[in-house]
Amino acid sequence: MRLRRGEPGEEAFLAALAEICELSPWHFAVQFKAATGMSPGQYVLGRRLELAKRLVLTTDLSVWNIAWSAGFENISHFRRQFRSHIGFLPGELRRATGRHQAR
Repeated sequence: MRLRRGEPGEEAFLAALAEICELSPWHFAVQFKAATGMSPGQYVLGRRLELAKRLVLTTDLSVWNIAWSAGFENISHFRRQFRSHIGFLPGELRRATGRHQAR
């Protein structure tokens, strides 16, 4: 199952993980943060942005297609998060590495 950030199913997915671990969702989040240093949501966002970064650097997919592939439905939100975590906008990263974006 592929979940988009903010989808109603995302909370259900995290609740299912908590149940597998035999913890309440709150205790799961506390234990997850203690083990990783980040909340489950921060972890998922980081993984999605690393996937997007890899796609920017290794494919000629459009930024919109990369955003969608990484679980973002709002391109503006994706670009803000990408810049905040990676330090560049997707197109800037492509240009800095000599890759050309598909049209």
